[in-house]
Amino acid sequence: MQQESQDKHSTEASTKPKRKYRKKSTKSIGLGDDIEKITKATGIKAVVDKVAELTNTDCGCDKRKAWLNKNYPRQHDMSKADQLLFEKVIQPKLKVGAEVDMAWQEIFISIYFNTFGRKIKKMGCKTCYLKDGELLEKAYLASCE
Repeated sequence: MQQESQDKHSTEASTKPKRKYRKKSTKSIGLGDDIEKITKATGIKAVVDKVAELTNTDCGCDKRKAWLNKNYPRQHDMSKADQLLFEKVIQPKLKVGAEVDMAWQEIFISIYFNTFGRKIKKMGCKTCYLKDGELLEKAYLASCE
């Protein structure tokens, strides 16, 4: 009898579905990210993606998200240490248009992650950093006030 109950418990445990964990959400950079989170949660994003796939067209969500993030950014606080690094290392090269090296890129990516909670990829040219540099500039100015 005891063996049967042990066998029963062991088979029940193995057939239980594993617990699924939600991915930790990233911080929103702006209104575009907020809208994307809402549309994903409500299922609208899945419907739009399916319609876009069936009609073989681009829904324009990524462009709209980028535009909204740029024009309606969230206010993020930049730490004092990151403010100093931004002031001394990042800002001069962004404004002058100087060449950027790997160390500069590492600092830029680190400050961006600390401020917005998002990782960005290393890129080969400074112009690739300008868009993200504008967002960092806004965060820097907001943190200095």
